[in-house]
Amino acid sequence: MVVARFSGNNRIYLNQGDLVFKNKGGTFGHTKHTIHDLHLADMNHDGFLDIIVAYHKGRNEIWLNDQSAKFKEVHHFGHVLSPSYHMEVGDLNKDGFLDVVEVNAKGHKNWMYLSKGAKLHYDAVGFSHPNVDSRAVEVADLNYDGNPDILIGNYKELNQVFYLNEKAEFIDTLFFGGSNEKTSDISVVDMNNEGKLDILCAHMGTANSIFFGTDTHKKFIRQDLNEHVFNTSAILGLDLNGDGLMDIAETNLNHRNVYYTQDTLPIKKVPEGLKIIGK
Repeated sequence: MVVARFSGNNRIYLNQGDLVFKNKGGTFGHTKHTIHDLHLADMNHDGFLDIIVAYHKGRNEIWLNDQSAKFKEVHHFGHVLSPSYHMEVGDLNKDGFLDVVEVNAKGHKNWMYLSKGAKLHYDAVGFSHPNVDSRAVEVADLNYDGNPDILIGNYKELNQVFYLNEKAEFIDTLFFGGSNEKTSDISVVDMNNEGKLDILCAHMGTANSIFFGTDTHKKFIRQDLNEHVFNTSAILGLDLNGDGLMDIAETNLNHRNVYYTQDTLPIKKVPEGLKIIGK
């Protein structure tokens, strides 16, 4: 388990069995920088998980696992003053190495960092307008062409899907959501077991949403989770009760966190042809 703190040392707790965790992995990162996001992935192809860190201020980092859960070697990427909110990893250009996407606050572009191999050198590709305030990112193949695409959740701007080809070049863009919504997180999952990817959106101060996939990647059908309205910071689709159906868990600021099993999803109207299983 990796714990990132707003201040103080970030810590690694190793599972000793029976859910007993001890801080035998030590610390990583900088005590003066606020971490907004982190991911675990094998960035250098040595078979061990590394830590990728997005800072609110300061260059983002990759901390390499020395194969004993110690993290001493660090590689930097990104711009010094870019206030990163979220990031995601995936093989965007299909070369067998993981790339990184970071989204930044208003005044800064979002960036793709395309890996040039196991030595962690990257080509930086900026995208989206710097006046857009981006808060969330996800990588998923939404048009089913075998190439990962990039979803961006924006704050008081329309959300975006950037469709990529096998070289990580932009080939199309889709806007979705509301221009005044404050999207804080995005998750991609097949909510209704129809074989199409759906988009979960968490919002600050307005209802969270599901955008159901259709037969075309240019159209999604929106349904709001409108029983309660919170300041939701994160949303995730997963099978909580083992019934084979996707449920939803969300974390909220200044309120208890909430989960919905599929038979309790607070959707007032289900679109024709889009059955919510268990509803």
